[in-house]
Amino acid sequence: MLALLLSCFQLLAQESSSSLQLNLKSSQRHQLIKHFGASDAWSIQYVGKDWEEDKKEQIAQWLFSNELGEDGSPLGIGLTTWRYNIGAGSAEQGDASEIKDPWRRSFGIYDSLTQKVKIANQAGQLWFLKKAKTLGVEHFTAFANSPPCAMTKNRLAHGGGETSLNLSRESYPLYAQFLSDFLMEMEKEQIHFDLISPFNEPQWDWGKKNGQEGTAAQNDEIAEFVSVLDKTFQQHQLKTKIEVAESAQYNYAYDPSSNRPERDHQLWNFFHPESPNYIGDLQLVSPSFSAHAYFTTSPLSKLKSSRQVMGNLMKDYKNLSFYQSEYCLLENNEEVKGKGKDLGIDPALYMAKVMHYDLTVANAASWQWWISVSPYDYKDGLIYVDKKDKTIVEDSKCLWVLGNYSRFVKPGMQRISAQLKGQFNQDELLVSAFQSKNETVTVIVNLADQPFDITLQSRKKKQVYITSATENLKHTSCKDKITIQPRSVTTIVK
Repeated sequence: MLALLLSCFQLLAQESSSSLQLNLKSSQRHQLIKHFGASDAWSIQYVGKDWEEDKKEQIAQWLFSNELGEDGSPLGIGLTTWRYNIGAGSAEQGDASEIKDPWRRSFGIYDSLTQKVKIANQAGQLWFLKKAKTLGVEHFTAFANSPPCAMTKNRLAHGGGETSLNLSRESYPLYAQFLSDFLMEMEKEQIHFDLISPFNEPQWDWGKKNGQEGTAAQNDEIAEFVSVLDKTFQQHQLKTKIEVAESAQYNYAYDPSSNRPERDHQLWNFFHPESPNYIGDLQLVSPSFSAHAYFTTSPLSKLKSSRQVMGNLMKDYKNLSFYQSEYCLLENNEEVKGKGKDLGIDPALYMAKVMHYDLTVANAASWQWWISVSPYDYKDGLIYVDKKDKTIVEDSKCLWVLGNYSRFVKPGMQRISAQLKGQFNQDELLVSAFQSKNETVTVIVNLADQPFDITLQSRKKKQVYITSATENLKHTSCKDKITIQPRSVTTIVK
């Protein structure tokens, strides 16, 4: 009987694990990686100002640290870029802002009486911004969802549901000067922003129902304002590049006949020399195009096809990099529902799948999550806090799975071709690889309920970091063979 049981166990083990061969092709090189990041909207302004130091330090360590624990496992995910929200001042307006949730309002830094910038108004955000720099973050983006309330047409931080920019053309120079003053004040604080993004998801008709700051913008309005901003930056000898266009969905980047006329087909509009809205020749426009991954991730066929279109289209714009500059699990589909906080591995694996196709098919040079710290019962955070209890700080598997990329795939690395050979479902086992002069980093996402044995090309010792339902970038090592756990993400560093 014992012999029979052992035989059954051996048979089950053989059936539960498939043997594959990993082939990396350094000669087949793709995009250069710029960075991985997240934003400080909106909770950071409160957490940074009001939470106890030990809680803030823990959050900062999880987000920015490159240090290792005693067992060799990372203490944080080592983000390499940080997005800083330039508030429009809805917080000061209170209920009059028409933004119901105080945590979705933002503190303004523009004094309309003196026309001066007061960055101290965002003390909570400044704490994390400076801590990010201290812990090694070298790249920063400032982004605005709306011009300051004192400048907008309706004196609110949302556009009232209109389809055009909530800023009169006469106020373009004033807004451009404000953004210049903001950057110059930050330089005094020893913070340099690589990029500034003056528009965010201009396709949406931001209004009271949206419950947050935002404004629509037509393509010609964006182009005209960016031209004014470029000139203003040059006058002040600023080096910060202007990022466009933070398109709300990938299809708005390339579709000339979407449901948002005059706000779609943005890649062509801004970067094709024949477009009347061409800004690609302006000195301080970033050689990148940014879009958000929302509403294009399900079903799998749509996830793949939208990235294929984006990746192919970017080949026609050889001097541009593509940035996926905002994503969280916002959609409601068969695989995942946005509502309901879930710290577990399932939403993290969904995110990993999106990341994989963004990096390997759309050829994203940067990949950025939406809000780093969330107080909501929603799948929008990497870390979670409680508005009513400042002692609660929770990490999620989304944090650590993002770390499987961000902690090891550093700026300047280049993606190389990676292929698994053997019998497996190619939609369930995903592999990507990145290389610098000194390191090769391979990330393997296993969406399946079974393990996989993989033979590697070299017998040289490699460092391995595993995120699963029970592990957070757990360190181990291997040589020429490795078993990839079910429903996990594994990073191999050689």
